[in-house]
Amino acid sequence: MYRVLRTSRQVLPLRRALSGLPSASLSGGGATGAATAWTEGEELLRDSVRSFAQSKIAPHVTSMDEAGRLHDSILPDLFEHGLLGSCIPAANGGAELSFTEACITVEELARIDPGVALVVDVHATLVCNAVAQWGTQEQKALHLPRLAADTLGAFCLSEDASGSDAFAMEARAHRDGDVWRLSGRKMWVTNAREAGLMVVFANAMPEMKHRGITAFLVDPANTQIGKTEKKLGMRASSCCEVDIGGVELRDADVLGGVGDGYRVAMDALNAGRIAMAPR
Repeated sequence: MYRVLRTSRQVLPLRRALSGLPSASLSGGGATGAATAWTEGEELLRDSVRSFAQSKIAPHVTSMDEAGRLHDSILPDLFEHGLLGSCIPAANGGAELSFTEACITVEELARIDPGVALVVDVHATLVCNAVAQWGTQEQKALHLPRLAADTLGAFCLSEDASGSDAFAMEARAHRDGDVWRLSGRKMWVTNAREAGLMVVFANAMPEMKHRGITAFLVDPANTQIGKTEKKLGMRASSCCEVDIGGVELRDADVLGGVGDGYRVAMDALNAGRIAMAPR
């Protein structure tokens, strides 16, 4: 099993921790075109994550399914082994894996428990990617190290009346002086129970339709987490409704710009939906 190498202040890139191979051999050496075989580094990553999943996750699969929640050891182990920091740049404490490597990670976790794979997929390819691509330097410096080390992320987009058309949302962001006040309720939010950071979407300019949608970085402690959905599968992953009514935010909590929420969501979902396939 691999272990992420740590200094006193930074998690070294997971790809370097796997072996003494140079970065080029881990990322495919910059070759373009369709991939027809794993690189040596990708094979090492696959074997390492498979070993981790078998030793750390497999013993708890049945109990997690029966309880409908993650075992207490799972999140600390995922963070300790760098799997939740897979899509975060090394400069911010992450493993800085390629997208292919991130998909391999999800696939190997899903071999043992697709619910755990879903936890990692949403956190890494939706939340971490959104913050890394759209965050200000201050937001990235504040949130990415936490997302790599000990803070789970959740992505709050869907609503009861806008499931298949998420951008017909009814959640609103009202400007009140220098404060943003949110209203509305989000549904089917993966990781809601365990999250320490949420990317929440609300329409700040409903007259602009989807062009008014804005993304906000929200502390879940300021929301109300509702019932946990009873699912047929992937029960280790929490899926809850989230009431965002009354949440107050500042401009520093806007991810991207006002009205950029549609693009923030689509950028994240384009990656996240591909990464769902290995599950």
